[in-house]
Amino acid sequence: MNNNIKKIEIQLSHISSIFLDVDGIFTDGSLYFTDDGLTLTKFNVLDGMGCMLLKEIGVEILILTSRHSEAVVQRFKNLGIEKIFTKILKKSDFIKDYSKTHNLEKKELAMMGDDLQDLIAIDKVGLFFTTPNAIDIVKN
Repeated sequence: MNNNIKKIEIQLSHISSIFLDVDGIFTDGSLYFTDDGLTLTKFNVLDGMGCMLLKEIGVEILILTSRHSEAVVQRFKNLGIEKIFTKILKKSDFIKDYSKTHNLEKKELAMMGDDLQDLIAIDKVGLFFTTPNAIDIVKN
């Protein structure tokens, strides 16, 4: 087995909680506005399946997003995810406080994000990953 794959398997075996950004992770990053000023968000059903599989193996999912949207709240509640935190501008501070309150070690935490405010939290988690359409500094 490739040593890199073995390292990833070891890292993943420690993960008990994952913090997930929304815009750009569960969506294509676009916001749609109606003439009435409503904001629409489009989600991919495949991402929902991924969340359900993570829950099935016992990984706690926490949604962290900087904006509030009832569509976001409803989407994740429909997936059985209860820990939905909106209007979180300082994700690094949130993760630090959450891990301290819940007695979680860095190696137990993962995060998926695609933006600068997500990248700032990289030193608070044991594993950070992103999407191919993330901004360059995050991908690098």
